[in-house]
Amino acid sequence: MYIWEAHPNEIIWDVKHHSVEPLLLTAGADDLIQLWRTPSLNEINTILDQENENSKLEDKIFQKSFQLSGDSSNQIETPTCINWLNINSTNFFACYNSGQAAVFDINKETQVYSFDYLENTNVDCSLSQINSMCIHPHMNVAITVTEDSSI
Repeated sequence: MYIWEAHPNEIIWDVKHHSVEPLLLTAGADDLIQLWRTPSLNEINTILDQENENSKLEDKIFQKSFQLSGDSSNQIETPTCINWLNINSTNFFACYNSGQAAVFDINKETQVYSFDYLENTNVDCSLSQINSMCIHPHMNVAITVTEDSSI
């Protein structure tokens, strides 16, 4: 048995495997979204056989980290849910505890679009946390569910 530490000592809020590519996204309480390569079982066994203190499975399959960019308000931006976009298989959608959402491109390694759920700044920000979302299978549409019970 092997315990994979994607976000060491942190809660993992969401995990999504790509529908076609051998890729996995993880969203952690360390404010990072990480992209992992999902190797075959034979490759995993080979890596584990060669594993030592200096080389772990995580080091061999880790690809990139993504973090929300934007204002420098010192507000913690923790990803709460993630999902691959069906229209563009190199992009994924991420939602955050602050009510922000963003689209990232894994090839360009950048954030390509973002928006805030709350336009009214007088509302309690803790209620804007996006807890869940789904992506339409054929259109560029995402549906989010927030802490204030809004869809």
